[in-house]
Amino acid sequence: MLLFGAFFAICFSCFSMPSNRLARGFSATPLRWLGNISYSYYLMHGLVLKAAFTASEHVLPASTSAPLFFRALLPVMFAVTLIPTATLFFLVEYPLSLAPRRPLKAPNAVEAASTESAS
Repeated sequence: MLLFGAFFAICFSCFSMPSNRLARGFSATPLRWLGNISYSYYLMHGLVLKAAFTASEHVLPASTSAPLFFRALLPVMFAVTLIPTATLFFLVEYPLSLAPRRPLKAPNAVEAASTESAS
């Protein structure tokens, strides 16, 4: 119930008063960029994290302070996941879904008739 109430309050605050701090914070460029690539991030981050942790097992020694090491590695792994997910976004998702579409030009009846008679 607390989560539902907080979500409703945040949404109400952002949508009803777009000039307040909360709304400006949620419309900041880095958060909007993350929102745009969120589906690509959802698709790729698990695979990238699995590969990064598998590679780190071979490079980094076993640590005795595992929880501290894990917390220190969180921002690094987040940055590592952004590279392939942004690549996926810009190569696949952006050109196919978010790029502005050029309207298809319907063939003019006169042009179609003239090209048929010319051939």
